[in-house]
Amino acid sequence: MNLLGHRFIKTKITLDKLNRHLRKTAMKYKCKPLIIQTNDESRAVTQLQRQRNKICSVLLFPGPWQQSGFVLKDTMELLKIPYITISSGEEATLLKGIDNIEGDILQACETAIKRLNKIKGRSAPISVIAPNSTTVLSWTDITYEDWGMVKQYLRGPTTIILPVKKGIIHPSIMGEDGTLGIRIPAHPFGPKLCDKLGFPITTTSVNRSGQEPFNDPDEIIAEFDGEFDLLIDDGALPQSSGSTIYKLEKSKLKVIRP
Repeated sequence: MNLLGHRFIKTKITLDKLNRHLRKTAMKYKCKPLIIQTNDESRAVTQLQRQRNKICSVLLFPGPWQQSGFVLKDTMELLKIPYITISSGEEATLLKGIDNIEGDILQACETAIKRLNKIKGRSAPISVIAPNSTTVLSWTDITYEDWGMVKQYLRGPTTIILPVKKGIIHPSIMGEDGTLGIRIPAHPFGPKLCDKLGFPITTTSVNRSGQEPFNDPDEIIAEFDGEFDLLIDDGALPQSSGSTIYKLEKSKLKVIRP
C-alpha cells in the first residue's frame, strides 16, 4: 500500500487513511499506538526489543511472511507481550469502508450470536475458547496477583468467569457485570482454531436448553440438520458432565458449578 498509494476493498483505502483510523480508534481506548510498516521482519523485531518496556500489546498483520516468519512471534512470546495476529485470509468483504470496520464486525458477531441462541432456545451469557494462557491475560482486567491463581485452573474441564477489557467480545454474551467465561479445552482443535483466527470463539454444549448434551455426530445431525453450516467430525466423544465453572470475586475463585 505504501508503494501503490492505495488498495481497493470495495472502496479505495490509502495507507494514510488506514493509519489515521488506527490512531483514532486507539484514542477511544486511551491507547497510544506505535505503527510500524515494514517488509523487513528483523526491523520489526528490533523495534519490539527496544520498546519492550513500553508496549502493553501488539496488533500484528504479518502480510507476506505470516506463513514463514516465526521470529517475530517467538520474540513476542519470549518478551511476554500479548498479541493478536490478523490473518491475510480474513474476510475482506466485511469491510464496507474503513470508517465502519468496527460496526461491521460487531454486526457479524451479533448475527451469529442470535442464531446460536435461537438454536439453543435461550438467551444467556456464553463462554469462549482461548488458545493459550497468554491470550487470556491480554483479554482480562485483573491484577497479576489474581492472575497467578487463575492460570493454574485454566486447562482442561474448567471455565473461569473473569472481568475482561472493553472491546474483546460482543457485549451480548458477557455478564451484566462485564465478565466473561473463558476456557482452554484439553482437546487441541478448539485452541488451535482460535489461535489461527486471532479472536475468541464461543463455546457451548451441543444441546437445546434443558436437554442432555449430544456427543455423537450422527445424533447431532439428526437433531440439528439444516440449523448449522459446518460440523467437524472427530467421532463420538466420551460422555462429559460439563466443565467446572469458577468466578473470580474479590481475589478468590468461587465455584459456580461443580
